[in-house]
Amino acid sequence: MIVPLGDLSAQAIETYKAKQTGAKGNDEEEDLGIDWKRVLRFLIFGATLQPIWNHYYFQWFDHLIPPPSDPISLTNVLKVALDQGIQAPIFTVAIFAYLDLLEGKDLEETKAQIKRDFWPCITTNWWVWIPITCANYAFVPPDLRVLFVNVAFLGWCVFLSLLVNKKDGEPTSQTRPSES
Repeated sequence: MIVPLGDLSAQAIETYKAKQTGAKGNDEEEDLGIDWKRVLRFLIFGATLQPIWNHYYFQWFDHLIPPPSDPISLTNVLKVALDQGIQAPIFTVAIFAYLDLLEGKDLEETKAQIKRDFWPCITTNWWVWIPITCANYAFVPPDLRVLFVNVAFLGWCVFLSLLVNKKDGEPTSQTRPSES
């Protein structure tokens, strides 16, 4: 339920911003309400790809590089570097592709979105997730890591939903005005 809750929160933010600026929805009669198809896409993502990825990824990664006894260690620095340098970019592309697939977008649209949104997303990811990942590997027991990540993932889902559902031409939080 974390992922669709993140999308519902993002939709509430979008509705609030739209009302502040006087924007209308796609349809004049639309009251800028909840897009339930979008919530369903995020529910499917949150029930399939995200938990399966996290569950097996953490199991595999802890098997590959066992947790050290000292929470502040070079092993944990290595784990964070590998997690955020390899896993995070791969999972970010997988998220874009999966949500686009659920929305019925074609490959060209997915490529365009990845080209447009990957760097703003991954750089924001590093600001948010490097500290969370450090804490996760250093202080959270392996059997509670997925739970810890899922709690933090709620806020991340709000960001992802806002990013992947922004209208063409809207700047991202990482886009400078001269780039939009």
